[in-house]
Amino acid sequence: MTADAVRGREQEIIELRARIDELERNRELLNAIANTAPSLLCLIDATGRVRDRATNIAFERTLGYDPDDTGGVLFWERYVPADDAAEVRAAIERVVGGAPTREHDGRWARSDGSTIDVAWTCTALPEIESGRLFLISGTDISERTRQAEELRRSRSRIFAAGDEARKRLERNLHDGAQQHLVALLLSLKLLRRRLDEEDTGATLDRAIDEDFRERGALEKRERRRRVQFDVRHGRSQSTMASTNQASVSQSRKIR
Repeated sequence: MTADAVRGREQEIIELRARIDELERNRELLNAIANTAPSLLCLIDATGRVRDRATNIAFERTLGYDPDDTGGVLFWERYVPADDAAEVRAAIERVVGGAPTREHDGRWARSDGSTIDVAWTCTALPEIESGRLFLISGTDISERTRQAEELRRSRSRIFAAGDEARKRLERNLHDGAQQHLVALLLSLKLLRRRLDEEDTGATLDRAIDEDFRERGALEKRERRRRVQFDVRHGRSQSTMASTNQASVSQSRKIR
């Protein structure tokens, strides 16, 4: 081999080493980025198997695994509860088959058997020499799920309290002021029948009519208030109609 050929080979070796060093620096940079990310990250192959030492720190700490113990298993067999495994497997296989990435809400299993709520995706990565790889990325949404459930329970309690307050007010109105008015009107009618003086009777007639008008106005205001209350609290129109009809019927009976 001539001296020029030797020098050429040495130059190729130098350039190759420089390229390897650059790739190693890029790998370390990507590892640093992945390990500081809050998302739970892992790499799987086209069969759904997790690559060795291909999980980030957030994934390992959140799920309770050592870095050496995370790889070599099918993702849905270890990191997903058995009840959800088929659904997660189908979602991953769709992406492997060429479907676009989309977010899913689900549960992941921890090493102690407990679960966390996650929003996760499966994304196809550029193909490398060793084959196709896919990135599983998850975000722990357990706190968000807990807050949503607490909000739902709070709304249910508020609605129940409002409904109870409405029922209590209706009972008070029917059992209180309205019955007093009814009793008064009946008493006036009885008194009217006992009187012989025409002027006094006419005066009582006017008083009775005035009481009827006042009671009618009171009932109209109450029905309007109930309608406004029911609209705010989502009460059905059929229920409101039946309540109003009952009030009108009672009024007619008194007359």
